[in-house]
Amino acid sequence: VQYNDGANRCYYAMMDALKCLLEYKGLLSQWKANELKETESHRTLENALNKLVSNGEMDSSDAGDFSFVLGERMKCDYSLYVFKKADAQECIRRAEKFLLKVETLTT
Repeated sequence: VQYNDGANRCYYAMMDALKCLLEYKGLLSQWKANELKETESHRTLENALNKLVSNGEMDSSDAGDFSFVLGERMKCDYSLYVFKKADAQECIRRAEKFLLKVETLTT
Protein backbone atom coordinates (compact mmCIF):
# COMPACT_ATOMS: atom_id res chain seq x y z
CA VAL A 1 0.00 0.00 0.00
CA GLN A 2 1.25 3.47 -0.85
CA TYR A 3 0.40 6.36 1.43
CA ASN A 4 2.01 9.23 -0.51
CA ASP A 5 -1.30 10.64 -1.73
CA GLY A 6 -2.39 10.99 1.90
CA ALA A 7 0.02 13.86 2.52
CA ASN A 8 -1.29 15.68 -0.53
CA ARG A 9 -4.92 15.22 0.45
CA CYS A 10 -4.28 16.29 4.06
CA TYR A 11 -2.47 19.41 2.90
CA TYR A 12 -5.22 20.44 0.48
CA ALA A 13 -7.88 19.84 3.13
CA MET A 14 -5.97 22.17 5.43
CA MET A 15 -5.41 24.71 2.66
CA ASP A 16 -9.09 24.74 1.75
CA ALA A 17 -10.06 25.11 5.42
CA LEU A 18 -7.65 28.03 5.74
CA LYS A 19 -9.18 29.63 2.66
CA CYS A 20 -12.62 29.23 4.21
CA LEU A 21 -11.44 30.87 7.44
CA LEU A 22 -9.86 33.76 5.57
CA GLU A 23 -12.97 34.18 3.45
CA TYR A 24 -15.11 34.11 6.60
CA LYS A 25 -12.98 36.90 8.04
CA GLY A 26 -13.08 38.89 4.78
CA LEU A 27 -9.34 38.51 4.28
CA LEU A 28 -9.31 37.07 0.77
CA SER A 29 -9.46 39.08 -2.41
CA GLN A 30 -12.91 39.45 -3.92
CA TRP A 31 -14.32 36.61 -5.95
CA LYS A 32 -15.16 37.30 -9.56
CA ALA A 33 -18.03 35.45 -11.21
CA ASN A 34 -16.97 32.55 -13.42
CA GLU A 35 -13.25 32.98 -12.71
CA LEU A 36 -10.78 30.90 -10.78
CA LYS A 37 -9.52 32.58 -7.65
CA GLU A 38 -5.83 32.25 -8.36
CA THR A 39 -4.52 35.28 -6.47
CA GLU A 40 -4.22 33.28 -3.24
CA SER A 41 -1.03 31.31 -3.77
CA HIS A 42 0.30 28.78 -1.31
CA ARG A 43 2.79 31.39 -0.03
CA THR A 44 0.05 34.03 0.32
CA LEU A 45 -2.00 31.61 2.41
CA GLU A 46 0.99 30.73 4.60
CA ASN A 47 1.60 34.45 5.19
CA ALA A 48 -2.07 34.96 6.08
CA LEU A 49 -1.88 32.06 8.54
CA ASN A 50 1.20 33.60 10.13
CA LYS A 51 -0.72 36.88 10.53
CA LEU A 52 -3.54 35.01 12.27
CA VAL A 53 -0.95 33.57 14.64
CA SER A 54 0.58 37.03 15.22
CA ASN A 55 -2.89 38.41 15.98
CA GLY A 56 -3.52 35.60 18.46
CA GLU A 57 -6.42 34.19 16.45
CA MET A 58 -4.57 30.92 15.84
CA ASP A 59 -1.73 29.23 17.70
CA SER A 60 1.83 28.71 16.56
CA SER A 61 1.09 24.98 16.79
CA ASP A 62 -1.60 25.47 14.11
CA ALA A 63 0.96 27.05 11.80
CA GLY A 64 3.40 24.29 12.74
CA ASP A 65 0.88 21.62 11.77
CA PHE A 66 0.20 23.38 8.46
CA SER A 67 3.94 23.66 7.71
CA PHE A 68 4.60 20.06 8.73
CA VAL A 69 1.93 18.65 6.42
CA LEU A 70 3.02 20.97 3.60
CA GLY A 71 6.57 19.67 4.00
CA GLU A 72 5.39 16.08 3.89
CA ARG A 73 3.29 16.83 0.83
CA MET A 74 6.26 18.43 -0.95
CA LYS A 75 8.48 15.43 -0.20
CA CYS A 76 5.81 12.99 -1.41
CA ASP A 77 4.90 14.93 -4.53
CA TYR A 78 8.37 15.98 -5.65
CA SER A 79 10.86 13.35 -4.49
CA LEU A 80 11.29 9.62 -4.01
CA TYR A 81 10.35 9.94 -0.36
CA VAL A 82 9.26 6.75 1.43
CA PHE A 83 6.07 7.77 3.20
CA LYS A 84 4.81 5.11 5.57
CA LYS A 85 1.53 4.40 7.33
CA ALA A 86 2.74 6.14 10.51
CA ASP A 87 3.61 9.24 8.45
CA ALA A 88 0.15 9.25 6.92
CA GLN A 89 -1.44 8.87 10.34
CA GLU A 90 0.57 11.84 11.64
CA CYS A 91 -0.57 14.00 8.72
CA ILE A 92 -4.17 12.96 9.31
CA ARG A 93 -3.90 13.75 13.03
CA ARG A 94 -2.50 17.21 12.32
CA ALA A 95 -5.03 17.90 9.57
CA GLU A 96 -7.95 16.89 11.81
CA LYS A 97 -6.67 19.16 14.59
CA PHE A 98 -6.31 22.06 12.14
CA LEU A 99 -9.77 21.51 10.67
CA LEU A 100 -11.36 21.42 14.13
CA LYS A 101 -9.64 24.70 15.00
CA VAL A 102 -10.92 26.36 11.83
CA GLU A 103 -14.40 25.01 12.53
CA THR A 104 -14.42 26.62 15.99
CA LEU A 105 -13.33 29.94 14.50
CA THR A 106 -16.08 29.96 11.87
CA THR A 107 -19.09 28.92 13.94
